[in-house]
Amino acid sequence: MMPVTGFPPLPAFAQEAAGGLTHPQGFLAAGVASGVKKRGKPDLGILASAVASVSATTFTMNAAAAALVRLTCGTSDCAQLRAVVVNAGNAKACTDKLGLAGAARMRLLAANHLRLPVEQVAVSSTGLIDVHLPMAKIDAGIGAAAQTLSAADSADFAMAIRTNDEYAKFGALDVPLAEGVVHVGLAAKGRGMISPKMVTMLCFVTCDAVVAAESWDELMPAAGAASTACTSPRST
Repeated sequence: MMPVTGFPPLPAFAQEAAGGLTHPQGFLAAGVASGVKKRGKPDLGILASAVASVSATTFTMNAAAAALVRLTCGTSDCAQLRAVVVNAGNAKACTDKLGLAGAARMRLLAANHLRLPVEQVAVSSTGLIDVHLPMAKIDAGIGAAAQTLSAADSADFAMAIRTNDEYAKFGALDVPLAEGVVHVGLAAKGRGMISPKMVTMLCFVTCDAVVAAESWDELMPAAGAASTACTSPRST
């Protein structure tokens, strides 16, 4: 079921479907507990495309953007991403060179496990700021997630990217077209950081339609603007 939000209802041409990010063909996901979070809670996820893909991204414009944002923006091929590795519990923000080194190591490890060029992997994080990431735990978590990637782990990935969200936020849509049915999957984390009390958002969308990267780049700003215009304090 789609997450409960303050957004308008689905358009008439879209139909809610079971599943999440792996509902579209060719996508794999996993979510594991690396030990960054306490009590064995899931805190590390990988989303990957099994085939060559195109992508579009948007990032925070905050001057204090975390290391992972600077790394992905500056050195990943954001038009041809094949995977993203995400951790929760620690945002790697305000951690100077060590934070950047940790983000780079996460990307390299994920790329090696998935046998992809590092430029085709993005890094995303949420959680505590000004705290260094325990890389030994992250290293093991990335390996575990890469080994358990499957087309059935949408919920595990959505669980692993949360901080203090009340529940995992994921869903899927079918969009019937004359050429066939397009499948869309999504997962998001959209509540406060663990500390300090700031609102953060991570959102991942997958689709198996044949769309050029340039078209995704045109769609992304419009979708972001519409999302911002529709948000309300009651959204969860």
